[in-house]
Amino acid sequence: MDLKKDIIEQTKKLQEFIIDKVAKKESTNSISIQDVRLINEALFALSAIFDYCKFEPHNKVLLQKTYRLGLDIVYEELFYYAGYYYSYKGISKGNIYEKQSALFKVNVNTATAISVFEGYKNGICEIGGSTDDYYIERMERVFWGLNTVLKSQREEIMTPSLYVIYNLSQSLSVYLKSGHKAYKENAIRLLREILNIQEKFHSLSIVKQILLKNIKLNLFNLYQFSLANEVLDLKQPILLPNISSFNNYTTENILRILSSIFYFDKKLFIEIFEHKYSAVIHEISINRVGLNNFLFLKCLILYYSITGNQQCIDFSLLPLQKNKIDFSDYINTVFHNYYQSATVILEPEELKKLLEYNDDTLREKVANTIIGVDPNILIRESKKPHGASEISDMEIPIKLSGQSFYMCMPFKSGIEISGNSVPENIAYQIFRPFLHFDNCIVVFITAKKSSQNLMNYIKRMQSKLGWNITVIENEGLAKLLKINNQLN
Repeated sequence: MDLKKDIIEQTKKLQEFIIDKVAKKESTNSISIQDVRLINEALFALSAIFDYCKFEPHNKVLLQKTYRLGLDIVYEELFYYAGYYYSYKGISKGNIYEKQSALFKVNVNTATAISVFEGYKNGICEIGGSTDDYYIERMERVFWGLNTVLKSQREEIMTPSLYVIYNLSQSLSVYLKSGHKAYKENAIRLLREILNIQEKFHSLSIVKQILLKNIKLNLFNLYQFSLANEVLDLKQPILLPNISSFNNYTTENILRILSSIFYFDKKLFIEIFEHKYSAVIHEISINRVGLNNFLFLKCLILYYSITGNQQCIDFSLLPLQKNKIDFSDYINTVFHNYYQSATVILEPEELKKLLEYNDDTLREKVANTIIGVDPNILIRESKKPHGASEISDMEIPIKLSGQSFYMCMPFKSGIEISGNSVPENIAYQIFRPFLHFDNCIVVFITAKKSSQNLMNYIKRMQSKLGWNITVIENEGLAKLLKINNQLN
């Protein structure tokens, strides 16, 4: 068993799967609800990577970009949580097929909500648009539908109804754990409501029999309830069922059971995983990439988090960039007198003056050297406040050879960096814009010199991934400012 190799291989397959679905969506302008379900399962596996694996900043960006690509297409399919909106009609008045279809659509919508909340937690997306509002506003309609199931107690829809309950509970707990605040009070209220509905379902003899026979569903119930226990501080005991032989379970069921067991009994998780590993990896190797690959990847990561030595994993993922261009051919047309600045002679006190600028002053002065850009955009970007959601200190739209790019400019002032050079650990700030923009150029502006480790890292990413990164630093930056009458 080569854990790192397996994780890298399965993550590559996951990325290729998402790229294929994105291409399909772009060519047909449509995507099936089954594909939405599978993409969300892929995103859950990526979330596990963020939670349990170590990786360098460039891999973080590539993993985040892969996540973002998948999230964008499933988010578009929410249609303001239409699955929630039409759930009551489908569940209460439809025939058996319409009831099951309505419950399935609710589950897919809820899976996308979980992907959004995990994406927010990992700095990939924001929460708070009108579509996100409907997650809260329309969930009550699902509760109405579930209450009609309680009255009818139809066996054919009892299991899918339980999945709806557990998924809704999980999504609300994941939201509350994400750190987002705007929906907190409503999320707590809705979580208490769904737990109340859950309790009513669990009191039914038919449900007790289902949970007794369906270990996968029962463990998922206990997992989501443990999350609710945590976020609501309920401190209610959780009793695990007796887990017997797995001989008759499908690969999907084994992997889902493992994912739940991990949170309760890591020793048992390791025992089952090691026993089933060979059979699982054989099965997924002879089938096309899909659900079991993503479930297996998640279990691999959970196993690695217990038994691995937690070294950084180099995933060797595709760079996910579209149009590429050599910015060095155009830098003089963007920064006024850039080439000529090389001949400028600096006085010692002038370099000292550069090092004394704070971030706001440095941004404003560098903005005054940029040409061919709407001056209003330059003013806005140079004065915008810092925030957790910012992509870079400045993002400037530019055109080069008829192509549109965003020139993203992370800044490090002399005041901000306490040491003699800029350390390698700020690399993610330089690479982060490639997560957000397909056509991206990064110009790193720093009053102090970059450390050799940082420069070597940038060079490796220029070569390996084709990322277009230019560094303007220290004396070179002072000369650029001086020739443009900004070093004052």
